[in-house]
Amino acid sequence: MAYEYLRKLWGEAKEGEAPKAMTADEFVAALTADKTINVVDLKAGGYVAQEKFNREKTRADGLAEQLTEANGKLQSFEKDGVTLDSVRKEAADWKKKYETDTKALNDKLTAQERDHLIDQYLNGTEFTSSLARKGIRDLLSAEQSLTVKDGALVGADDLMKGFRKTYADAFKAADPTPAAKPNPAQNLAANQLPYFSQFNPMNSNNTPPPKGKVMTLAEAMAYKNAHPDADVGALLSGN
Repeated sequence: MAYEYLRKLWGEAKEGEAPKAMTADEFVAALTADKTINVVDLKAGGYVAQEKFNREKTRADGLAEQLTEANGKLQSFEKDGVTLDSVRKEAADWKKKYETDTKALNDKLTAQERDHLIDQYLNGTEFTSSLARKGIRDLLSAEQSLTVKDGALVGADDLMKGFRKTYADAFKAADPTPAAKPNPAQNLAANQLPYFSQFNPMNSNNTPPPKGKVMTLAEAMAYKNAHPDADVGALLSGN
């Protein structure tokens, strides 16, 4: 029970006797006499929960330790001739150095990415020589308007259009459209029959092949070339 610790103020009742009764004054006197019991008015803020007390004590101890360490540092600084102003200046110098070094690193990384993207971009272009490629690359790299956004070059296409006009001799000309290959079917339709000089369908006696022999189209065309009156359909069917 919450108030079990107060029971001892009444003492132990003997067997068969009623518990001891106390007036208010007697209760206050007994409470005052017991040094193990502390009673405070919650409204007055005189009570602190154990958990809160422990937390605040730990915090206070930690702050005291930090303060002691800081005082020790200051004393060592004074002994070495280091002042608070010099510490502040050194901290400011280190901060400035950090910011400068960080910016230099970021600029270097950005430049490396830009150079890599320029090389990738030029891989799709044919130049008249390696020297021409290097010249165009140097021109692209020197352009301040050529920037990088989301991993891609911005403005490269417009710059290259101008370079192609100004430095046309640096770029290979586009290959002319290849001539269309003749269509054998069209040749046959126009009666332009091919001549096969390496095939002679005639036998050694220069006589027509026997009936029943089925010729290939090449053989039939060659035979037709040597015998204009021959029936190609018959040659193909063997009739």
